[in-house]
Amino acid sequence: MALARCDLAITLDLRASNELVDRYHSLGGERGAFTYWDLHWALTGYRWIDEWLEGYAELGLSNLSREAGRARIVEFAESALRSSAS
Repeated sequence: MALARCDLAITLDLRASNELVDRYHSLGGERGAFTYWDLHWALTGYRWIDEWLEGYAELGLSNLSREAGRARIVEFAESALRSSAS
């Protein structure tokens, strides 16, 4: 779930990532904090952003710059941290 959420946050936006969780819950998916895994994939994505962006481009998903991709990952990680504080 967290990897898919991170991918959505990078290739689309944070709203799409959060919508995945909402739909998952509406289908009876486990409720609880995803913070650990969200941060794990955010850190992994931040480190490997160049390779991830190449993969996205091969799939025709995005022509994001490295800076834009990293900015979206930071936004995703900050969102995870905010949700863990509530």
